[in-house]
Amino acid sequence: HPAVTSGVLPTGLSYIILPNRSPPGRFEAHLQVFSGSADELQPQQGIAHLTEHIAYMGSRKRERLFGTGSQTNAYTDFHHTVFYAACPVTTPNPRG
Repeated sequence: HPAVTSGVLPTGLSYIILPNRSPPGRFEAHLQVFSGSADELQPQQGIAHLTEHIAYMGSRKRERLFGTGSQTNAYTDFHHTVFYAACPVTTPNPRG
């Protein structure tokens, strides 16, 4: 796609950005970790899913999105752990 921008941050994190004008006034972000349940040894079964829950539910910063019309979730499959958020570009000022 001609509008795709990609790169690697100094930390080694690879990123891809694809602009999307629909729906207007919203953005969506996905963080994909290339590790899932297939990477676990027998005594480690379930650790990828547990780690997903700890990272997602344990983040106090996620609470900043409450009441903004945002949708967030996470999932783990055999080869990936994915965290995502679909949010409005602007949010109401909570202080009025």
